[in-house]
Amino acid sequence: MNVLIFEQDFGGHRLTYVRHLTLALAKLGVKAFLWTSRLAPDSPEFKRQIEPHLQHLTVLPLDEPVTGTIRYALARWKSLARALKETQAKHVFIPYVDGLGQIMGAARCVGLGRHAADCEIEGLTMRGGFAYPNPNQRKAFEMRMSMRFMRLAPLARLHMIDPIPWERLVTSDPKAGERLRLAPDPVATPPTLTKSKARELLGIAIEGRYVSCSGVLDGRKGVPHLIRAFVQASLAEDVRLLLVGRAAPEVRELLKNEARPLVDSGRILLMDRYVSDEELDWANLASDLVCTPYPRHIGSASIVIRAAATGRPVLAGDFGWMGRLVPEFDLGWTCPIMDPAAFQNALGQAVEDAASWSPSSKTLAFARYHTVANFQAHLTARLRQRLGLDPSIDLHPWPGVERR
Repeated sequence: MNVLIFEQDFGGHRLTYVRHLTLALAKLGVKAFLWTSRLAPDSPEFKRQIEPHLQHLTVLPLDEPVTGTIRYALARWKSLARALKETQAKHVFIPYVDGLGQIMGAARCVGLGRHAADCEIEGLTMRGGFAYPNPNQRKAFEMRMSMRFMRLAPLARLHMIDPIPWERLVTSDPKAGERLRLAPDPVATPPTLTKSKARELLGIAIEGRYVSCSGVLDGRKGVPHLIRAFVQASLAEDVRLLLVGRAAPEVRELLKNEARPLVDSGRILLMDRYVSDEELDWANLASDLVCTPYPRHIGSASIVIRAAATGRPVLAGDFGWMGRLVPEFDLGWTCPIMDPAAFQNALGQAVEDAASWSPSSKTLAFARYHTVANFQAHLTARLRQRLGLDPSIDLHPWPGVERR
């Protein structure tokens, strides 16, 4: 069977999902294709994530991506039709179906965008804004319409990595449970390293305590709020802030000015570059506390999952996915990021409490659910059925389901 992975965007952790799917498909004996951007093969993300596994798939580059949200989604829709025709795929995975799924649903309403009856398409959505508080009625309406069109898309299965919108949908329509599936946000099993060894690998001082923040370092992730809280909080001299990942201009500017004294003294460290999954694990393992200060983040936050997998507590924003799941699974603490005084106090308290924190049984169940093997088992479950194979032995349900 020809199987297509359709992923035009190669930024962030998009190609991480592609890599996991590629390796899962390699075990099923199918012929796999990756349809992606012409810019992808030259990117560091592609070279790290996909290039070592090119023996398992055929890469077919797309034309250059267009700009504009709707134009981009339309271009992806047209490219998908072309990819289906050229690869003759009978099963398709769209690791990031947001935007494209809405176009597919709208096209279906007017009788367009049909594909062969023997071809099944599965999509993974990372967003579910309709289930979150919205700033106004207009935004709330847009979110509801967005999910309505997504549900109309001709997808055999729609995987959701955020349990909040998934629960809302399956509660309102129990029959939708077969098509709407909750899936893990995959995190690789971290290496077995001591805190000292991880610090040695990162080239930072062995002694002292570290608060870390990893990934894309920008305002959307609340990094400026974290830097200001660290500067203003009454923290002991042995506490350092470790920032690992590409920094936005606003973050660099803040470090050059307002936070300059702590940068010069070595209390704030910045590794301003793309970092591998392995290095993200090193940063967590090197830390005493992982901070995820996302102000109004919608959807899963993989760095929180990584922290759980490495046995480190988090201090997270109190909104949405983090606001609910961090306390529910004993992952650490939450606080109102946009309240400077509250954030400073919470940061100081979390630094001290981190020394006595340890994972609970709920924390461990949460980490087990989000393994790569479980992600692969969930995403390929329908394909395995079509191939006449038994379900994967690595398939485990969401721990919240087990308790109900």
